Amino acid sequence: MSLRPGVILKGARATYKLQQALKGDTVFKAQILDNSHSDSKWHVTTHYSTSCEPLHIDDLAYRAVIKTSTTESQRLVLHREFTNYQIPEIRQSPYIRRLHEAVGAFFHREFQRDEPLEEIDRQHYLVFEWMDQDLWQTPSAPFRSGDHPFPRIVSRSVLEALEIFRKVGKAHTDINPNNILVSGLEGNNPEVKVADLGMLLSEGRKGYIFQCAPCRAPEVFRGEGVFHSSDIWSLGVTLTHWLRQEPLFGASDKIVEGHEESWCIAKIMLMVGPMGEYNGYPEIEDQWDIAEQLKDMDAPPELASGKLMKYKPLREELARTIDPPISSSIIDFIESLLIIDPSKRPTAEEALRHPFLSSLMTK
Repeated sequence: MSLRPGVILKGARATYKLQQALKGDTVFKAQILDNSHSDSKWHVTTHYSTSCEPLHIDDLAYRAVIKTSTTESQRLVLHREFTNYQIPEIRQSPYIRRLHEAVGAFFHREFQRDEPLEEIDRQHYLVFEWMDQDLWQTPSAPFRSGDHPFPRIVSRSVLEALEIFRKVGKAHTDINPNNILVSGLEGNNPEVKVADLGMLLSEGRKGYIFQCAPCRAPEVFRGEGVFHSSDIWSLGVTLTHWLRQEPLFGASDKIVEGHEESWCIAKIMLMVGPMGEYNGYPEIEDQWDIAEQLKDMDAPPELASGKLMKYKPLREELARTIDPPISSSIIDFIESLLIIDPSKRPTAEEALRHPFLSSLMTK
């Protein structure tokens, strides 16, 4: 049965009515209708729940997020996300969005590629706690002052989650403003949590597809693998984009045809620093060479005078944000995360000791 608004789903801990599609036909906002359902047909034993007690709906304000899958690649990611939540440190963390239940025997067996759809439970979904908004949906202007605690809360919460991933040998690989969720912003104690663990992988996984291009770390562009340090880089980019309320890294402002990765690499070179010679996969080496050319290329006369890429060092770029400006203390912290050499980048534990976060860490 395909999911759509109005469909009612019965789980072991509650019954849910889908209210609104949040992402295509796979992610939905849901209303919790009751929390006393006990029909054995819907009962799914999951390592996440230590008992079969009903879900406390006050915890979710009668709302939840339902995620399912419709393609093989989506099923792989959803199955991996469920599996990652079986790690005690992850499912118990207050800095990671809670998984409330998993429905469908699909989650309790090994994932099999090319498994016929008719052999996969038609109803298989994960139920997550509701969070009010993501970081992109949160205006940054009220919080750019160095005195406001919210940027510190965001930074600390993400770093605490990343430290958990590091301790279990994992990298999130997709830290960006869409995957950082916020609730209770209007109160005195907002919650910030990391979400979407479907791409949470063992550190060192090699490949050129990890991390979205704007948030991709230098070592991932090099094809050297994705690591805890790569997530730290992504956090620095995420804070930069949120505070500016628009991307700075990435290729959204590209003015040449093609060469998206090369444009991204060249921007890192100009704003953060040299990335050295590339010695790796030939297909990536070509992009590296093009990046060097783009970085030094003059603009065509019909476009502008001077260089094609006019980016300044990161601090100068961030200083261009006005009304209000970004405080120097926040910029100092971002610069401490965006280090080209991953071996010199701080771990989450080390970043938590940065002076920018000291006022929170002493509370």
